Order: sequence, then structure tokens, then C-alpha cells
Amino acid sequence: MSEVSTPSPWSPAWLRERVAANVAGEKGLETLALTCGALAFVVGALVSIAVFNLRPVPIEGPGSLGHLVALSCGVAGTLAFVAGQLVLARRGAARPVRGVLDVVDLVAIAVAHGAVALLLATLLAEIFALGFVGASVYPLSGVVLAGAVPAVAAYLTFTSATHLSLQSLAVVLAAFLSMGVLTSTITAADPQWWQVHLSELGTTGDLSASAFNGTLVVAGILVTVLARRSADLIPSPVRSGRERVRLCLVLVGVFLGCVGTCVPWRRSQGTPPRTSR
Repeated sequence: MSEVSTPSPWSPAWLRERVAANVAGEKGLETLALTCGALAFVVGALVSIAVFNLRPVPIEGPGSLGHLVALSCGVAGTLAFVAGQLVLARRGAARPVRGVLDVVDLVAIAVAHGAVALLLATLLAEIFALGFVGASVYPLSGVVLAGAVPAVAAYLTFTSATHLSLQSLAVVLAAFLSMGVLTSTITAADPQWWQVHLSELGTTGDLSASAFNGTLVVAGILVTVLARRSADLIPSPVRSGRERVRLCLVLVGVFLGCVGTCVPWRRSQGTPPRTSR
């Protein structure tokens, strides 16, 4: 009985096998990402039919298609990220979870992905509402949009979750922070907030303030995640040097999160608005 020969490492046959395995794995992940998108499309369309009962709806505002699509994108994005991480864990390719901090990291990254999808959908709805003032969305178009936008969010988020790296995490952080602040500026009750300072956005006590403060808190957690994971890549012959850099970067994230949790000063009548930040 002849033994099956295995190709030696880095030989042409070994390289062909590795490429074939990687291609098969990527095809499997792509199929799962498309499946997540298809499920999000069906669920989003059915929810819109149940909520709006096939009638014209406004683009933006209370009870609008924009609000429903934004919420659907947030839920779809978060669930798709969780699904992607579960797939990686099943394949043994996920980063091992060693403690509470790793759990907090994963929760923060999942929330950030869902929030990016929610904020982007909100911004798009605001832009279209400004472009089509007073217009309503027809029933069929509303059903298609209510399914298609969350489907794209689920597909992209699943792909991000299965290819997560420090570079992609930094992109998510930048997108989340910029879109969160931009959403807060657009929905601010005081259009003259910019005459005071940026932290004025977090002092009004409305939805705009919640978006601003929540963005800073989650962004602070993401900064600590990047700091803890990227410090090991810093070339240094002394381990204590890397630990000091890690500590400083973590403190930056902690202070950024504290900005979103600080209690603002009460405004006094006749005095300009001030905050404790």
C-alpha cells in the first residue's frame, strides 16, 4: 500500500494547495455575507409593510421611512458583526477571548459597526429630505428601500467582521467619530452652537446631545481597543517602553470617553452657555 506524499512547504504544489484553500474560504465567507444581506432585505421589507401598511410615508421626521431604515441598519449591522465573529470562532480563526476586557472590546466594536450603519442611514435620509422637500416615498419604493439599505449594511458589516484588523478598526473609528459628530450638528436644536464650542453639542439634553455624548463614549472605548492591540507592534528593544506607550494611548481613550460622560453646568439666564469640559 503506497503512502500519500505531501508536498514540501513552499513548493509549487504546496503553494497551489494553500491558494485553493484560501479561495475556498473566501468564497464561503462571501456566500455567508450575501446570505446575511438577503435575510436583512427580507426582514426589513416585511417590517416596513407591517409598520406602514403599504402607504406613502415621509422621507424624514417622526414616523418616517428614514427613521425605520436607520434603526433597521443599526440592528442589522450589529447582528451581522456578531454573526461574522461566530463564524470566525467556529473556524478557529477568531482572536481568543481571555477576559472581561476582550468581551468589552468585542461589544464596543459591534456597537460601533451598528452605529456607523445607523448614522450613515440617518445622514442619507437628512440629505434626501433636504433635496426633496415635502415629498413622500411611494409604497413599493418604500418597501424596496426598507429592505435594500439594511441588506447593504448587513453585507458590509459581516465582511468587516470576518476581515477585522487594526487598519480596518481604525477606519471604523474614524468613520464612527466623524459621522456621530456630523449627525449631532445636523440635528442640534440650537443652530448657533458653533458660536460657543464643540462640546456645546452635548449640553442640550435632546437627541443631538445623546448622539454626541454616546459617540464620544464608544469612540473612547475603541481608542483603548486600538491602543491595547497596536502597542505590541511598536518596535522597541525594551518592553517597558511599549507598556508606557500603551498606557498613554489607553489614557487618551479613557479621557475621550470621560468627555461624553461629564455633567454640564446648568445654564444661567442671561449668561452664555458654559460646560465643565
